[in-house]
Amino acid sequence: MHSLSKPKVSVCIPVFNGGEYIEETIHSILLQTFEDYQLIVCDNCSEDDTEEIVRSFDDSRIVYVRNDKNLGLVGNANRCLDLAGSEFINIFHHDDLMLPENLQKKVRVLDEHPNVGFVHSNLILFDQKGRDVANNIWSRDSRKDYIESGKVVFNRYLDYLPNGASLFIG
Repeated sequence: MHSLSKPKVSVCIPVFNGGEYIEETIHSILLQTFEDYQLIVCDNCSEDDTEEIVRSFDDSRIVYVRNDKNLGLVGNANRCLDLAGSEFINIFHHDDLMLPENLQKKVRVLDEHPNVGFVHSNLILFDQKGRDVANNIWSRDSRKDYIESGKVVFNRYLDYLPNGASLFIG
């Protein structure tokens, strides 16, 4: 049960025509071990069944907002961020999955290290058939937490960029 105050984390999903994946994405977020969050889905005038899928969930943590007009990719992401009011914000893609301890681990790092302003996850990339095609992109051991300067992370990102690096902030 949430108090009258804002939840600690806002998980923001800007989406356009995400019906193919969003149900599985929402399920993965609802399975989080950390429960003090809201899930904001900001729909950028989808023309598919995105709205029906999101509204089919009966969970008070889900906030569904449909834009009056298409704001474009960046405009919709910014609208989603504007709707968030929590201490921590997690941008997440409508076609990604979140492991159950993801939010708990990120909040722990941010709470224990108030000088840290940004956390990101390692990621596992799957192809259309569900085969693992890349993992441990950011470190040799993705089971560990690392605290590094932004310059170190940015330089690593640039090094990996030719190989299709992604900075996964979800």
